[in-house]
Amino acid sequence: MSSGFDLPRMMRTFASFVPILRRLSGAIALCVAGAVAAQGSGFLQARPPLAPAAAASNGIPPELQDAYRRYAAQPLAPAEAAPRPAEALPRPAAAPSPGAAHEPAPEPNEFQRFVAQSTGQSLPLFGQNLFAGVPTTFAPVENVPVTADYVVGPGDELLVRVWGQVDGDFRALVDRNGTVNLPRVGVFNVAGVRYQDLHAFLRNAIGRLYKNFDLSVSLGQLRSIQVFVVGQARRPGSYTVSSMSTLVNALFAAGGPSAKGSMRRIQLKRADAVVTEFDLYDLLLKGDKSKDARLLPGDVIFIPPAGALVAVSGSVNVPAVFELRATESPFGEVLAWAGGLSTTASGQRAVVERIEDRKARKVDEFTLGREGLARRLRDGDVVRVFALTPRFDAAVTLRGFVAEPAHYPWRAGMRVRDLIPSKEALVSREVWRVRNRAEKTEPGSEAELRNEVKRAEEVNWDYAVIERLKDDLTTDLLPFNLGKAVLEGDAAQNLELRADDILTVFSKKDIDVPVASQARYVRIEGELRAAGVYKVLPGETLRQLVARVGGLTPQAYLYGAEFSRESTRQAQQRQLDQALSRIELEARRISAERAQAIT
Repeated sequence: MSSGFDLPRMMRTFASFVPILRRLSGAIALCVAGAVAAQGSGFLQARPPLAPAAAASNGIPPELQDAYRRYAAQPLAPAEAAPRPAEALPRPAAAPSPGAAHEPAPEPNEFQRFVAQSTGQSLPLFGQNLFAGVPTTFAPVENVPVTADYVVGPGDELLVRVWGQVDGDFRALVDRNGTVNLPRVGVFNVAGVRYQDLHAFLRNAIGRLYKNFDLSVSLGQLRSIQVFVVGQARRPGSYTVSSMSTLVNALFAAGGPSAKGSMRRIQLKRADAVVTEFDLYDLLLKGDKSKDARLLPGDVIFIPPAGALVAVSGSVNVPAVFELRATESPFGEVLAWAGGLSTTASGQRAVVERIEDRKARKVDEFTLGREGLARRLRDGDVVRVFALTPRFDAAVTLRGFVAEPAHYPWRAGMRVRDLIPSKEALVSREVWRVRNRAEKTEPGSEAELRNEVKRAEEVNWDYAVIERLKDDLTTDLLPFNLGKAVLEGDAAQNLELRADDILTVFSKKDIDVPVASQARYVRIEGELRAAGVYKVLPGETLRQLVARVGGLTPQAYLYGAEFSRESTRQAQQRQLDQALSRIELEARRISAERAQAIT
């Protein structure tokens, strides 16, 4: 049956196009590679066209060689030129999040640099991190309930609903004169009325015209006000904020005080009078905002220069530079600002570096008792609290190949047998856990089996050492025979221990021991009378081992025996990995040379 569809003919036609498509894709890839290589090498001049022989040698089909030569003859436009490989490509800046500004940290002030030179540690200004990541634009607090003491003013929106003798829903905006116009009701002056009195005020005003009615009133869109932040602010200027904003809100909008500004005497001024003086330390240390105040149009927030500065470093919880409220403060109060002593603080002494009469620097040491905490700190003082020394008092250390490496209390007359009373002290908990397993175990290799055997067999019984610190701070090593001291109770090897001694026990892997003392295991399996895993005796050969376990079975085929060694396998694997690495490097080198030849 004929359908007019000649499938064999179409297949032959498609097959004839395959070589052309392959050559075309190869030419396109070659052109792209040449363009990339030319741009990467920094060539901005016209590419020299390849001769026909060179084009053919590079695998370009004859019918595409002219096109390739025309492409190579085109110069790169300056805008398309890529930078040289040595030049760093500029990375696009990350888009800032809508809520926070990613500004660089403020420059340290002069006293911070002075402290860094003295202590070798850069200390931040206490509380400055509160203003890290401040908002990029001031987002007014609009969706919070209006407080009862809020004063209505021009620009506020009133939502009034009246029902009864008169009905209506009104959205009225307070105009510049402070009045609102309620249709069919009248015009009322509401400027200066507190929100808690607004309901009664409107009820009395409407009650002059209507009787038997009720109403509800609330605030809609609140007005914006303009305030000024001046002085030592991080971003001084004029700010338009919500009428619900307070002094603290405006401080966050301005980024807080600068490194030279005070955090303890921030003033809110209104009509040439100081409304409040806010101490940020009250907010930071106590969470106290009682001196925060609502802002009104035209308010000025003034941040004066910083007062007396002291620094506390070392073993305290919050090392920083602190500003004193007065010219002097007791050290105990400043230490409380720093979060108190850290867990590892010495608690015995501290030193203070002081500038005397702006002429010389002096260092004084004081204890951290009652008198030390009452010591008065002045402007420019740098206090350093010392940490505990890591030395243990009246202790000896047991470490190395032991069950419980730790620090142990020392007593007069203590010896090695007192620290290691028996060989069980040298068997780790893991060994006993493995030995106590009741389920079936199938060791898969020599290494796994070695973890199953008694751990004490791998202890180096011939050598252990005591490390002792002498009076001149030099180290002395006292070696002894661990087996004789622990197992045999040899008094000559049972050395006396002193405070701060370190006793180290080694395994046979830590220090190479004679072959006769090494524990070796082999696995023999197949046609043997007793196949299994055995410990090799010193100097024992394979023939002797097979004879010791009972010999071969009658079905054993000696010419088919296989002998493998783990160390040889690992060495062969390393050689294979090195060969593969050399092949990869050679392939990369050849690819790079071909790309360079094309360009």
